[in-house]
Amino acid sequence: MTLSSRVGRYLTFILLISLSALVGILNLTGVTPAVQAGTAAVVTLYPDHDARVSEGSPTTNYNGQQLQVGWSPSSGGRNQSLIRFDLTGLPAPIVINQATLRVYVRDVSGAVPRDIIVRRVLGVWDEATVTWNNRPALGPIQTATAVGAAGWVTWDVTAQVQRWVDGVDSNDGFFLVGPTGVPAYEFYLASKEVTPAPELIIDYDLRSTRTPTPSPTPLPTFTPLPTFTPTPTRAATYTPT
Repeated sequence: MTLSSRVGRYLTFILLISLSALVGILNLTGVTPAVQAGTAAVVTLYPDHDARVSEGSPTTNYNGQQLQVGWSPSSGGRNQSLIRFDLTGLPAPIVINQATLRVYVRDVSGAVPRDIIVRRVLGVWDEATVTWNNRPALGPIQTATAVGAAGWVTWDVTAQVQRWVDGVDSNDGFFLVGPTGVPAYEFYLASKEVTPAPELIIDYDLRSTRTPTPSPTPLPTFTPLPTFTPTPTRAATYTPT
């Protein structure tokens, strides 16, 4: 093997070692990032289902009428309302920064102020068929707001909406209910058929997602080249004449 070919092989070996080391460093440090989060948005949703149910008329369906929350023993007892919002159009995964339920109170009567309490609905229902007798069960209390006059009423439902978009709970909507065993009162609320309809205002951010860091590429193993030792050229022997 000539001197030039041995030097060429040696330089090629050094180049491959350097390139492999560079690839390993890039993999370890994650130089190529995944798509980053940070996209924020605020959306306002309107109900896809809402209805009221009345203990005084337990088999009557009130779809298409105003919503109602109250307690009136003389007219049969409790009035409650159900509201559901379709969340399937939201991107995923997201972080809910704030979720606010807003309902417009059109009129009040009786002994107010009283709390309007938000609870989770624990079961499937349909606005066209729901009645007092077949209504789903009520879940835990989410929040409550004291109401004493007509106007917008708001509730912070951030935690529950986050659980819905994460798939932890089934999204069957909210119950609006009131206290019992107190002097009679009624709240008359705007439904989705009128203006202003109930709203669910959601402020969210896209969750951060990162591609898993790949394992570093192992360096190739090379068999060391033999050390090049040039053969000395024998000098010519000078013989005097």
